[in-house]
Amino acid sequence: MLCFYSIEKGLMKLFQMDFWYCRDFADAANKMIKDYNITIVDGVEFVSQGGDFLHTDSFGRHATEEQKQRWSKAIIEAPVIGFSKDIDWSGGFIIEQNLMLFPDPFMVKIGRWNSTYNQVSKHDISWDKKKEIAFGRFADAENPKHGKTHEELAKDWAVDLPRLHAVLLSLKYPEYLDIRLTRMMPGWDDDSVLKILGIGHDKVLVNRTDIANHLEYKYLLSIDGTTAAWERVEWILSSNSVLFLVETTKKEWFYPQMKAWVHYVPVNNDLSDLIEKIKWAISHDEEVKEIAEAGSEFIKDNLQPKQISNDLINGVFDYAQKFYASEQVVEVDSEVTITRDDYYDQNMYSYVVAEAASSCVLAAGLRLSVAIESICFDTH
Repeated sequence: MLCFYSIEKGLMKLFQMDFWYCRDFADAANKMIKDYNITIVDGVEFVSQGGDFLHTDSFGRHATEEQKQRWSKAIIEAPVIGFSKDIDWSGGFIIEQNLMLFPDPFMVKIGRWNSTYNQVSKHDISWDKKKEIAFGRFADAENPKHGKTHEELAKDWAVDLPRLHAVLLSLKYPEYLDIRLTRMMPGWDDDSVLKILGIGHDKVLVNRTDIANHLEYKYLLSIDGTTAAWERVEWILSSNSVLFLVETTKKEWFYPQMKAWVHYVPVNNDLSDLIEKIKWAISHDEEVKEIAEAGSEFIKDNLQPKQISNDLINGVFDYAQKFYASEQVVEVDSEVTITRDDYYDQNMYSYVVAEAASSCVLAAGLRLSVAIESICFDTH
């Protein structure tokens, strides 16, 4: 799923695929344009990821293999804005490899991150009053493996369904873990993975709980689902609890700045060391407290509204300048800090997508939506 935008009268207009991710992104971009006196030439086009992820299955069940290959090539070589990406480019996720990562919709939605951050500050308690248990409530159980049946997922659940895996560990080790799901993915009914595994819903599902309840615990778990755990990583880092981050190939724009054992406790993606890490944390309380404090400082230094706006500005500037290379299409007020030294490359791309020839704009906008198989268009 892709969303398409065009600059009209100096502002970003969403003109195809009216999805909430895309509306919030356009609203945030337009606020930024006004607040920082940014001028973008009318007619400049942007394309963004429109859902949790991009995958060849997203082209629809009626697309032929030849169409999928042609469209995949267009998206790989086109300038597409992404809010998270899977850097394991096997299978259908190959089309995510050169997404340019921007702040995600939860972070740029006007007022949302401020509200969440303030909620954490209001309800948080001191470290010594928190319970020494790893806690987490998750909305679903799926790490998508396209084309797998329920039977295949049940066979490989330890890797393919990491959130369900954490729940089953919690049932086995309740003294160390309190992990449950609050919602199952649509379609998990009579022939579900749970039935195949012989597990009742009552063992897995509980009512939703708010952030304040999470803050009663020292160790808060983040496990990716369909995509990166948007906003969860950020608000856990901002709290007085410590982030236990399950290793993942899904990345957001700020991940390269985080450091394991400095800002968070890393956990193997198969959860094989989770119980061991919790036991270590209990016996190394002061060290873990320092990691929690460093996580909070990371948020203060990198993910306050002003920094997020700056990251968004840099992204728009970088996008436009790379893919409209022969034209000065963006002018930025002098108060804005522009850092264009491969800001969005950061070793997360198979190659640097800065090869737009002066006479060529890589597939974008209305032209991409009408003729996605075309890779390069004459700008004159």
